Amino acid sequence: MPQLNTTPWFITLLTSWTALLFILPSKILSNSFPNNLNLHTTKAYKATAWGWSWY
Repeated sequence: MPQLNTTPWFITLLTSWTALLFILPSKILSNSFPNNLNLHTTKAYKATAWGWSWY
């Protein structure tokens, strides 16, 4: 029965995990994203109270 022979399946498992852990993340992280987010805003917003005109 070929299913009991683990040699080709183990090599396939190691190859796929190697690709998933080492090759693909480096390719994904090498992409540049055009919109760089600036998490620190320099402008301070001041909340103003809204007056009810009929009160």
